Amino acid sequence: MKKDKYYKMTEEILKDYNNTLHLIELINLELEEKADTDHVDKLKHIKNKHEIIIKKLDIAINCMSDEEYCLFDSLYINKEKPISIMCKLNVSKSTYYELKKKLIFKISEIIYPKCIRDMHESHLF
Repeated sequence: MKKDKYYKMTEEILKDYNNTLHLIELINLELEEKADTDHVDKLKHIKNKHEIIIKKLDIAINCMSDEEYCLFDSLYINKEKPISIMCKLNVSKSTYYELKKKLIFKISEIIYPKCIRDMHESHLF
């Protein structure tokens, strides 16, 4: 498996998971205060974009094995250090990095399925 731009994009999305959830909440609060239609439309667009990312991640989470979920939760939700996760999963450093790589590829294929990757590659987006 060769890391590609989708791998890197997916890893960034995973790293920002908690921040994305908080951003959606903050936008909701902001929308409650605003009356300026132009500003509200921009906020709704940003919110919608982030909600779609979260929905895609929810689909990916539902497809994870117990071990994959433990890795995801420990690394991206709880922000635990790799050594702590290796101990929790009882795996070596090389196995940890292989599991992480496989997890990101799996999530990447869910977030960016082949048809979407093909559209990106042909510049249809």
